[in-house]
Amino acid sequence: PLLTLTFWLATRGYREKRPLFWILAGVAYGLSVYTYLAARVTPILLLLFFVAEVSPLGKRKPRPEAQLNEVWPLGKRKPWLLFILTTAVLLLPLAWLVFQQPDLLLGRTGQVSIFNPAVNGGNFWLTFWHKGWQAVGMFVWQGDGIVRHNALLSYPAGNGRSVFDIFLVFPFLLGVWHCLRHWRQRAALFTLLWIFVMLSPTVLAEDTPHFLRAVGVLPAALMLPALGLQQIWRWRGNIGRGIVGILLVGSLGMTIRDGLNYGRQPVVDYLFEDGARKLAETAREQAEETAVYLDNQFRHETAGWPSIPFLLGDAPIHWYDNTAWPTNIPLPATIYSWPYTPHDFVANIGAAHV
Repeated sequence: PLLTLTFWLATRGYREKRPLFWILAGVAYGLSVYTYLAARVTPILLLLFFVAEVSPLGKRKPRPEAQLNEVWPLGKRKPWLLFILTTAVLLLPLAWLVFQQPDLLLGRTGQVSIFNPAVNGGNFWLTFWHKGWQAVGMFVWQGDGIVRHNALLSYPAGNGRSVFDIFLVFPFLLGVWHCLRHWRQRAALFTLLWIFVMLSPTVLAEDTPHFLRAVGVLPAALMLPALGLQQIWRWRGNIGRGIVGILLVGSLGMTIRDGLNYGRQPVVDYLFEDGARKLAETAREQAEETAVYLDNQFRHETAGWPSIPFLLGDAPIHWYDNTAWPTNIPLPATIYSWPYTPHDFVANIGAAHV
């Protein structure tokens, strides 16, 4: 969203020649770098677009020289400097932190990068082409197979839903063809460059396609089926409009179906801690009338959920270690035992109270 806002504001600044929009664009862009690591490759996108604009390849229809002088460094007025300056000010805190802790810049990147021999298996180029093909395929035939990132069509096989369903694949391809045909147009070129650059975080890392790393591609990618639908809409009057209506209704239906199925999967309940929330709420209610015991694993620093002790608050909960089973438990009692550790002691509680 911040990248989208950045380029919208910059476009307004370019068209209306108002410095305020360039300043606001710098604010949005500076904030975007704080959101996710993939945002750090966006300077490459800006650089490529600038090179395309000033190179012979960027020669399009003749434009007034005064218009170029408003943006590029060809004249005295350079409002784009306001964008750079504002972005730099916003990035000062992050730059200072990285200066103090350099590992923050490339530490995580080095772990998952395909430049790492542990990831590429000793063959970088084969891995690169394979990842690139998978990244392209995420739009039309198979998306991210990680449950936290995507609705799976065949859990637990890991066949993740593609970015565009079967109803939008053709409009998407039609939009790609339109941009390739008209690549000399500024909007088409920028859309293609945006997709190309923002796919790199998932192409150059393991687990491709990885929807979190590829999230920066979405604003531009969504333009493509929109362009395709627009062309279909104009085809033979009402026939084209009817086809667009069918495609949109079908896509909406598939999206609702996949979303509902996704929410019903127990693993989703686990991954997004809704199960932990239910456990804490139930234990808190029971603690008013019953002795409630929880395994310490539920609040363990690495294996547990901080949300559970937080939601329990000041409820009278008894925590126990599974290596030192509780004795003399007053009845009635409720025990929440970690499912992956022995809990034979539960069967002996009743006998101890006979």
